Amino acid sequence: MLALHRQGEETCVFVDPAPLNEVRQRIEQAVPDAKCEYMQEMSQFLPPPPAFVREAARDFRWIHIDGEHSAQAV
Repeated sequence: MLALHRQGEETCVFVDPAPLNEVRQRIEQAVPDAKCEYMQEMSQFLPPPPAFVREAARDFRWIHIDGEHSAQAV
């Protein structure tokens, strides 16, 4: 849904500890021109923001954070 609602040259960024291959395939089929970044990692272990995040730091139109649901992560 995120990729379907992006505007212009906006980039969708997906972070998940699970492999994102199936997600990537579905997005590429539904929205072939979507500009997306996929990061397979737990959010608490993300490295410093990559260049594409730093460059767009003030340009995010919409952010959705879906946390891991274990007691330890919360």
